[in-house]
Amino acid sequence: MVLYHVSFSQKQDWHYHTIEISKIHRVLLAENYADYMAVAKACSGFDPEWERKEYEINELSSQQLITTIFEPVKELDKTMPTRITQYILQGDELNVLVDLNQLCQSSNTATKLYELLRRPCDLRHTDICDKPNSSEKARMAFYQRWTDDYTFEQIIRFARVLTALCGNLRFIKLITPELPSWFLYLLYDGLITTLPICCDNEDRIDERKNWSIKQLHELLEIEESGLGKKLLFAIFDRQNITYRSCFSIFLYD
Repeated sequence: MVLYHVSFSQKQDWHYHTIEISKIHRVLLAENYADYMAVAKACSGFDPEWERKEYEINELSSQQLITTIFEPVKELDKTMPTRITQYILQGDELNVLVDLNQLCQSSNTATKLYELLRRPCDLRHTDICDKPNSSEKARMAFYQRWTDDYTFEQIIRFARVLTALCGNLRFIKLITPELPSWFLYLLYDGLITTLPICCDNEDRIDERKNWSIKQLHELLEIEESGLGKKLLFAIFDRQNITYRSCFSIFLYD
């Protein structure tokens, strides 16, 4: 985890406005500073190479990025990360989806993979000191770079892998039967992974600058002509979404 800046804000009319530090009561400021130091003490401490490590992921090639995302799966099957990469990028290793589905038939195995990959497709509270691992950082980079570095067909195959990994998890509910499950899992994971902890710019999220409704429409049209017309179901349908998760995911969109 890298802390770039700290600010105080006040909520007014459903929006947060930054407050000048000179206007913060001294006692409140002291208490917040103490809390900040407690969090810092609980973490692993300052890493002098943090900046280099922060940019390492973004320097990976498109192939290395996919392999890094699914690297944790090797704990259950050493060949799986390479096979998944081949399937996503080349369309080879078609049986990899069958094998992943078989692995995930066991609820214990499915949950273990879910945790190893840092909870894809699901919005769950994590400890503020819980640093993203390489797999999670690579997934963040994937959604920032996706249509620049990958074809629509490769993105769809990526989504099918997510579906094989998450499809047997009962706590991840699909919001509509009108769209393919792979598209919904991709949308879930993309929105959640690119969701910042706080957003100073309420008009846009930089992590989603390569996202557009047109892209999502084209993904669906590749699956089936005319399916893009049903994209609105993914935007407005709210089945199986709690108020908290819905508010958290779509607040910044």
